[in-house]
Amino acid sequence: MPRRLQTDKVHEFFQWVRERAALAIGTVDSSTNRDEAWQFFTLGRSIERTDMTARLLATRSLTEVSGPSWTTILRSCGAYEAYLRTYRGMPSASNA
Repeated sequence: MPRRLQTDKVHEFFQWVRERAALAIGTVDSSTNRDEAWQFFTLGRSIERTDMTARLLATRSLTEVSGPSWTTILRSCGAYEAYLRTYRGMPSASNA
């Protein structure tokens, strides 16, 4: 990671990081035997995803007025479409 990153290049850098992470996950997922190592890798990825989702939801529930909207939170963790299929309408704190 570069020590200094120009502010106008931050988006490009994070896009590069996301692409490389997806490539690494895809390579491991497609080329690894489905043994204990693959299960360990998948479990770690799932725990990390669960932790980040819980943090997003906790942050939103603690900052009711000033935080991001529920639509933004649900979209950022990939749950917006599932929410709409289940509840239909604008997201609320009790349903989310």
